[in-house]
Amino acid sequence: MKDTTLPATITKDIIWSYLKSFGLVNKLNKDEANRFYEIAKAYNLDPFKREIHVSKYGPECSIIMGYEVYLKRAEDTGLLDGWKVWTKGSVKTGDLKGCIEIHRKDRKHPFYWEVDFDEFVAKTKEGVITKFWQKARFMIRKVAISQGFRLCFPKDLGGMPYTADELGQDPSVVEAEYKEVTKQQGDTNERN
Repeated sequence: MKDTTLPATITKDIIWSYLKSFGLVNKLNKDEANRFYEIAKAYNLDPFKREIHVSKYGPECSIIMGYEVYLKRAEDTGLLDGWKVWTKGSVKTGDLKGCIEIHRKDRKHPFYWEVDFDEFVAKTKEGVITKFWQKARFMIRKVAISQGFRLCFPKDLGGMPYTADELGQDPSVVEAEYKEVTKQQGDTNERN
């Protein structure tokens, strides 16, 4: 059954609260914060539900989406008629791919897409595969899901931000950043 509850409308207050809660107010410049707000507002993405987040590494600012959003939004169209994702090949043989097949009710043939592991794997500065990307099959399937749904539902999902996996960012860095901010907030709360 289709979920008919509408998400809350994203406002500047919600975005400001998110940026403040996660210690990002002083990390982002005005243009970066505004870009984050405009994208969240345009697609009605809630950062507190981890539908969208922003990461700042030195001068680099990335606006990132959770891959589950693509699934939810495709379901909300009422046109999704099933999908499956799998891998073929292996890291060892150098031919690992993530594959997705999506069925839409308004199309005669299924949509098929595949992505190469080597194009997306995140590595450290030393060239070592990061902790999360050691789960190669899982990670490359996530990239296939994100890209596949965006391409199969371009009217509804086209133009949405990429996932961390697609950007070559290690989710453990984003998670570590989150834990550090949460720890700092806890230390501040204990002092007050």
